Amino acid sequence: MAGGQTALEIGFLASLVATVVGTLYGAVSGLVGGIIDGLMMRILDVFLSIPLLFMVLVLATKYHATVLDESLIIAAYTWLVPARLVRGEVLTLRVRDFVSAARVMGSGQTRLVYRHLIPNALSW
Repeated sequence: MAGGQTALEIGFLASLVATVVGTLYGAVSGLVGGIIDGLMMRILDVFLSIPLLFMVLVLATKYHATVLDESLIIAAYTWLVPARLVRGEVLTLRVRDFVSAARVMGSGQTRLVYRHLIPNALSW
């Protein structure tokens, strides 16, 4: 029972952190576009080329990781997929009329991301 509780704690915390980081990274990358978007996606590709299980096992055995450490290690490698998904959705949303209307009304980049793009990308 204690092992199951620890596994659930690691899983929930890692998924929460990965979803938040991936969503923000993907939304910013999709909104900015151009060279910066290309650079951000190449950084993401480099991280995707590193095997997750290998890194988790090495770091956990070498440093005797705690629940928080293990969750952050897993989250550091699992934010990549949500980032790609959100970026793709933001690329389609940024040319829609409601984004153009928000820009005309004086909405800044931060407001566009938090109030318009992320809720629509996540289908809230």
